[in-house]
Amino acid sequence: DGFGTLECGQGECFHQVPACESGELQFCNPFEGSGPEVCDGKDNNCNDIVDDGFPVGQPCLAGLGQCAVAGLQLCSEDGLSTKCSAVPLEPDCSGKECGDDGCGGECGQCPGPNYACMAGVCICQPDCVLKNCGDDGCGGSCGSCPAIEACNDGICNGCDDGNNTPMDGCSGGQIAEFLVNTEVTSSQQIPDVDILSDGGFVIVWESNNQDGDGMGIFGQRFLSDGQAVGEEFQVNTDPSFNQEEPEVAGLEDGGFVVVWQSEEFEDEDSDHSSVFGRRYNGTGQAITGEFRVHVETVGWQRAPSIAALKGGGFVVVWETGSSNTPVYADASGIYARLFTAGGGAIGNEFLVNTYLWDKQQKPSVAHTVDGFVTSWQSDEQDGSFFGVYAQAFSLDGDKIGPEFGASTYTFGDQWYTRCTGLPNGNLVILWQGDGGVGQNGEVYASIHDPEGALLHPAWVVNSVMEKWQKAGDVVALAGGGFVTAWESWGYSSYIPSAILAQRFDNDGIKVGMDFKVHAENGEMRRPRIAAFEDGTFIIVWDNLGDDGSGRGIFAQRFSAVGKKIYK
Repeated sequence: DGFGTLECGQGECFHQVPACESGELQFCNPFEGSGPEVCDGKDNNCNDIVDDGFPVGQPCLAGLGQCAVAGLQLCSEDGLSTKCSAVPLEPDCSGKECGDDGCGGECGQCPGPNYACMAGVCICQPDCVLKNCGDDGCGGSCGSCPAIEACNDGICNGCDDGNNTPMDGCSGGQIAEFLVNTEVTSSQQIPDVDILSDGGFVIVWESNNQDGDGMGIFGQRFLSDGQAVGEEFQVNTDPSFNQEEPEVAGLEDGGFVVVWQSEEFEDEDSDHSSVFGRRYNGTGQAITGEFRVHVETVGWQRAPSIAALKGGGFVVVWETGSSNTPVYADASGIYARLFTAGGGAIGNEFLVNTYLWDKQQKPSVAHTVDGFVTSWQSDEQDGSFFGVYAQAFSLDGDKIGPEFGASTYTFGDQWYTRCTGLPNGNLVILWQGDGGVGQNGEVYASIHDPEGALLHPAWVVNSVMEKWQKAGDVVALAGGGFVTAWESWGYSSYIPSAILAQRFDNDGIKVGMDFKVHAENGEMRRPRIAAFEDGTFIIVWDNLGDDGSGRGIFAQRFSAVGKKIYK
């Protein structure tokens, strides 16, 4: 007794112990009772610092922007942190239904993707891009379809006639495209079409075994409203061997001419094939028998193309294997021959191509303002496999300007060409380019002046870049510009191939989007186009299976803006 007490520790650890107990001196532990520091106004860890590590008393802001209020940091209720002593102001959203509330939040959100917040008000912006019917997203309409059509995903692209019968006539609400051929046994394929002077049109094709021996050439005339005139007719009179690759041209007097490739004709031209033609009047009656287009009978004559000319005549071009080059025995060249309106030949055939080496093949011909233009594929002329070349001519068959290349791009093959003459006198050349920007092939076009000088360098016509795009056809439109069509192979997982089309103005600028020509799906091939005087146009093609047996010929007419016209 009498030794008193000992004091030690700070903060929550301050305490006293007796200096002596049971005859022994005692020790005072200064950290007895210490613990983790929390924010509670105490020195919990006994280091003589209250609320050590917490910013108690420091200035702070509560809220953001216009709602911020100054205060001081205070301990939170759980002691594990601090909070600002101030209370933020409430956001002012009076008169607003959307947008920033000035305090880091929103006054609300607009009800849909077509709405935009403008000055705090939700404004609906109608969306009719690439639509011609259906909801505009704002409670209005992008337009309505004719009574026989249905609106599918914003496009008037089909009919709903309440049945599931395909190709059932296209009247009274049926689908637009129509079956051309009456005979459906085996295959009808490789069609061509041209417009007649009365506003109607004629379609020709090759048909397997319909004439009794291999392929034969058949046709069908139609009125301007799409109604068939009479029955389909056989063009070739000799059914021996195969008659293939028909083309047709409507003439100024209302008649038309069909040309085709024949394997043999009465054994007169035994080397491979010949080119024959037949002339018809305005009522569809044949006014000539088959006539041989060319004088030369040595070698092969094949792949004909025909165009009607100003003044009533016509021109035929073809590929010949006769000796137009002194270098290679298997070489070929492009020849042409002019005919009068009555079908009489004007002189003999003449050589089209200037370059004579290797092969010139698969020509196309089209009328121009003052004559005609022909294009073809030429082997190794551009230094890399096939390239596309062309030549303009006067009505008398005189060359206008030099032979010209259609593309400055030469890698891989440029081939399967078609051509057309625009109302302004310029020329458009179309072809398939393999080894370019796409996976396999793309469709290219270029524009040239009347003498062949390049005006618009080659560009890719197709928008779909996957799989294989194969060149089809190009035709000038009466109102200016032109339309192209091509095969798109691997178009989708359930469509083996589709026929796509695209309109352009005179300068090669796209008019609208490319579009699928047909409603039915299958294996579509060989599109050909013809343009009416009113600006509308028609596309024909062949399809596997939809006529009930093999391939069949189908057609669809379009308005000047590329919209389907229903019969």
